Order: sequence, then structure tokens, then C-alpha cells
Amino acid sequence: MAGGGPGSRLADALAGGLALGITSGLILSRAWLTTVTQIWLTLRHRTPLRLGRFLDDCRRRHLLRTVGPIYQFRHAELQDHLRERP
Repeated sequence: MAGGGPGSRLADALAGGLALGITSGLILSRAWLTTVTQIWLTLRHRTPLRLGRFLDDCRRRHLLRTVGPIYQFRHAELQDHLRERP
């Protein structure tokens, strides 16, 4: 039996569907967009790659405080010092 029996066509359809699902999941996923954004910020603006962990660590060390979803410096002197540096 040469080529394309029903089992072969079914396997091809399943493989194509799986490939389409994985590709669309990667392209349309917010996680993918978040990862690309984090890498871009790291390369372009030299932010830490895991920015959320960094901010949480700063909050635990009492350098930052949170007001709702916003991080604020606890010490105006530190903020002024960082603002002066390029």
C-alpha cells in the first residue's frame, strides 16, 4: 500500500493541528508578549530581567513601598540621588 491511507491522513491532520495550536498559542499568548517585553526592557533600558522579583525584593528591604499597584520610594533622598545619575 503506497502513500496516503486513512490512517496516514489522520496522522497528518493531527500533526498539522498540533503545530497550528502551538504556533498560535505562542503568538497570541500574553505570557509570550510579557517575556518579549521583559527582554526588550532589559536590553534597551538595562532593567533587571525579573523586574517583579527585583521590585518585591526592594519592598522587603524597605527601599520601596506599594500604594495599590504603584511602587514608591520610601526615602526622598534616595530618589533624588538616583535621579541625578545618568
